[in-house]
Amino acid sequence: MAETKADAKTGIKQANFEAILKGTGAVDNAEFLREIKPLYNVDRPSTFYSSEVYIQFLEAVRNKVYPDLSPDEAYYRIGVTGFEGYMHHTIVGRVAMAGLALMRLGNVRAAKVGDRIWKDAGMGEAESEQLTKTSVLSHYRSFLIHPGIVLGSTYETLKLLGGKNIRHILIYLPSSKLNNYDFDVIYEWD
Repeated sequence: MAETKADAKTGIKQANFEAILKGTGAVDNAEFLREIKPLYNVDRPSTFYSSEVYIQFLEAVRNKVYPDLSPDEAYYRIGVTGFEGYMHHTIVGRVAMAGLALMRLGNVRAAKVGDRIWKDAGMGEAESEQLTKTSVLSHYRSFLIHPGIVLGSTYETLKLLGGKNIRHILIYLPSSKLNNYDFDVIYEWD
């Protein structure tokens, strides 16, 4: 699997695994935790993981937690619940979300902060630009994770910051790297 720039330096941070496990509730399933132990050991986590391990982990969570949903819907749900797990159950997430609330960033500026968070997490390159007062065009390149995860997480961020009637247009692009996603999303809200 192709690696993003962030992966080459550090890998995928442990907090990404923790957020998804806690957000989806999979952390309470002892059988599942035994199954994924070769990928992620909850009792002895590493600081960083390879992108390959993270993709296998996400697929295991999708199959265990959302077996009856389509892949697109399952990954969207992982994005929503992963955001909740990040915000409520990781130190880094609680600090980041408190900072966003205190800074009273609008949705447009928050999208730009989100770009940096995606990059720092090792997920790929993201760049957002304001289209109107209530819309943003975000470019995601060489993204490790399925666009559904990005959409679910972004919707939750926009809701947290007061966005109403959030909608999107997802535009898939030919990927520049094998096993990565290139896509654009127009987010709009009231």
